[in-house]
Amino acid sequence: MKIEHFVAQSKDAGLRLTWSNLYGACVGTPGPPHRQTCDTRKGATGCDADPSTIRDEDFRYPNGRIEHPMLQHDLDEVLNLNVRHLVRARREALRRFTMHNKGWGKVHLERVLAELEARDGREQPEHAAMLASYVRRAVQRR
Repeated sequence: MKIEHFVAQSKDAGLRLTWSNLYGACVGTPGPPHRQTCDTRKGATGCDADPSTIRDEDFRYPNGRIEHPMLQHDLDEVLNLNVRHLVRARREALRRFTMHNKGWGKVHLERVLAELEARDGREQPEHAAMLASYVRRAVQRR
């Protein structure tokens, strides 16, 4: 993981150390440009996102893709987060998760959701935000 900037340093050096302009980002997938992801892909390009408006509840993960009504360009073009190998990995993570938690009731799912949303420094499973989104909707349906 590395520290990244919502507004690129090349666009506004004055925001370089402004807390609200910083976020944790994965280093990304290296390789040819069509496979690069996250910060490796983004480089000095800025994201259009206003961090104060981003809510986890607004993201959707149909069939392993990440979708957001206002951030799709950043997700697809700037960060390349819907590249084929990541979509497959998210789909497989959800398949494993649902097999492991199949048939569990609302109380169990609420406990799993609390663990997935915990911000207490514990390491989260890969694709935790997607899994939390899935569990949140499952709890609401029950």
